Amino acid sequence: MTVNCHALTVTKDAATSRRREWEWSIEKSADQSSLQLSANELLQVNYQVTVNAQSTDSLAVTGKITVDNPAPIDAILTGITDSMTSDLTATVSCGSISFPYTLAAGTHLDCTYSRTLPNEDTRTNTATATLQNHSFDSAGVPIGNGTTGFSGTADVSFASPTTEEIDECVDVNDIDKGSLGIVCAASGLPHAFNYGLFFGARQDADVLLQCGNNEHRNVASFKTNDTKATGEDDVTVNASLSCDAGCTFTPGYWRTHNVAFHGGARPDDSWLSIGASAENTIFFVSGKTYYQVLWTPPAGNAYYNLSFQYIAAQLNQLSGAATPSAVQSAFATATLRFQAYTPAQIGSLKGNNLLRQEFITLAGILGAYNSGITGPGHCPQDGLSPQ
Repeated sequence: MTVNCHALTVTKDAATSRRREWEWSIEKSADQSSLQLSANELLQVNYQVTVNAQSTDSLAVTGKITVDNPAPIDAILTGITDSMTSDLTATVSCGSISFPYTLAAGTHLDCTYSRTLPNEDTRTNTATATLQNHSFDSAGVPIGNGTTGFSGTADVSFASPTTEEIDECVDVNDIDKGSLGIVCAASGLPHAFNYGLFFGARQDADVLLQCGNNEHRNVASFKTNDTKATGEDDVTVNASLSCDAGCTFTPGYWRTHNVAFHGGARPDDSWLSIGASAENTIFFVSGKTYYQVLWTPPAGNAYYNLSFQYIAAQLNQLSGAATPSAVQSAFATATLRFQAYTPAQIGSLKGNNLLRQEFITLAGILGAYNSGITGPGHCPQDGLSPQ
């Protein structure tokens, strides 16, 4: 008797993949939420649009299982399974066939498998084809008699997986600025866009305001490159535009339009709002009256440069001229400085002294207001006019 032994052979491969999905967010902010403006004034609001994203990875292994029957007789397969270390079981598909399946002599069966994975650990993947064993009676009739499994293995490794990224880029837009640009996760996150808008009633304003209260809502949005998912955020700026805002005079006007000046100019009653002594009121700790301060030559003393503009700004406000917030802030700071320092103390400071530089800066802000560069604008009368 010659006995020939044949065995099924099982071969397989394993391909890993990573699917990375990005979820984006957007945030918009402004450095100011409320504005107070006069008719000829422009104020800038600085905006920032920031996009950010978080990714979620989906890991999987897929492959092909091939079962060969090299024997000269048919093989009855009861099933094919696929498993991995860590007790993971894959889903096996052999097309339209069902088990038990007769694998003809000298043929093979191709199946596929797939499995999601919890992490990128290296694993051993094992495919097993189960063969139905038979015993035969004296007439040669087969009788089922247990099963035998035949296996093949492959390594599951993420050393070089195929990678697919979903929504890795967004197109960012803004209602006021239009397209801000395309941002991709690979370029570094978060990513911020910065820009400014000028608010005002002038024709060169980016945001045109009407007299009274205005509300400007600005929306920034994004759209992803693959699924076209969208998101948006907004910020609102409230702006109050004063159109009946009066006008301003320079220090030259206020120097001559008071009772103490005898040059023919009609006194301006706004001086009476300073106090009962009007222009003869003592100016803080200077030891001089308002009138004396206005007529003191600066001689390089920053104290007087600021005091001229301070007095004019004070009288302009008392006469009804609208005052922008930046001027109000500068005026408040100057008030604190005049309460603390005398002309002699400021006059003794060197040119690069920070306190002296602050006096000069404040004088510039108040001077721009008094001359009409900012604020409601300069009054049409000449500073030396008797009108």
